[in-house]
Amino acid sequence: MAKLGDVITVVTVVGEIIGRLESFEGGEYRIGSPRTLVVSEKGAEFAPAICMSGERSPNHVTIDKSHIIFMQKTEPTIEKVWIQATSGIVV
Repeated sequence: MAKLGDVITVVTVVGEIIGRLESFEGGEYRIGSPRTLVVSEKGAEFAPAICMSGERSPNHVTIDKSHIIFMQKTEPTIEKVWIQATSGIVV
């Protein structure tokens, strides 16, 4: 079970988001440094935005619980790549 501060993978009705679980209030999850995975000629990598016309590298996104199919802790290898992509720190 994911807890506050964990890097989580959230599968929503429109796609998959990876980020840090910051809070859960009023039926909404706040996800910090959210990213989506995309597949390119280089393989899997993080997109610079959550949606095509959205702000690049947003600080957080809020998702209503009714839009979440499931949520779980992110796989450790993907978590390391997410940390590097969002902070520049190589883990």
